[in-house]
Amino acid sequence: MRHPVETESPDQPDAQALALQEALHILLPIRRQRLRRSEQKQREQQQLLSQQNQSLVQGEQLALGQQQAWQQSQADFVEHHTGVLQPLNVLQLGIEQEQSCRLALVQQQLHNQQLVQQIEQQQENVHSARQDVQRCQREVEKLEYLLEQQGRMS
Repeated sequence: MRHPVETESPDQPDAQALALQEALHILLPIRRQRLRRSEQKQREQQQLLSQQNQSLVQGEQLALGQQQAWQQSQADFVEHHTGVLQPLNVLQLGIEQEQSCRLALVQQQLHNQQLVQQIEQQQENVHSARQDVQRCQREVEKLEYLLEQQGRMS
């Protein structure tokens, strides 16, 4: 037994089309909000990367200054203590000053290495945030396109 096929008249709106259009109108603001959030996150990640890069530049300048200070302390030690009889405590004080300069340099170099690692990780975070923005943009564009197509059909 065959059931009669219902035909829709062109004047009647398609229930499925209406439901789809309603769903699209609900989803679009949600997708736009996600896009705005992902764009904000990308800006924050980019700003953090810029700050880290600035910190590294400053750290490298500081290390250069400390390198020069250490070299100067070595030169001063050699100049003041070579060929001169001096008490042991004076020599030890000069050695401690030179070692202090060297330690500050080593600590700054280690700090700079840590900054480089943080920057590499932050670059990955920025890349991920950028991909998320692109994904959200595509989602919004798809919904806008579907709404446009629905508008043409009705």
